Amino acid sequence: MRILLIGEICLDFTTPPILQSFLSAFSYRSTFNERLIAAVTPRKHVVEILENNKQIDFSSDHDVVHIVFGTSASFNAYRVADGFRENGKTVVLSGNHPSALPNEAKQHAD
Repeated sequence: MRILLIGEICLDFTTPPILQSFLSAFSYRSTFNERLIAAVTPRKHVVEILENNKQIDFSSDHDVVHIVFGTSASFNAYRVADGFRENGKTVVLSGNHPSALPNEAKQHAD
């Protein structure tokens, strides 16, 4: 199974990419949660972490897309989740916001 992990740092569509890249270079949290998830995922699965605000490819060949986010990124996270679901991908949401509002998150995830 191919799994794509997307963190909150990749969901910021308002900050210019060059500044986002600079800020993420100095943040230890930029992909901390994603790296933890990847570390405990069985090796039989291929895990890719989307980093540094790269272009999101909704038609990628991943089987599962896991998005980690907090409340400040919820609007963009849901937009990204819906885009993947429209392309037939299984979407998993986690983080502070989906944990606090699971009924809202269920509308955008599998």
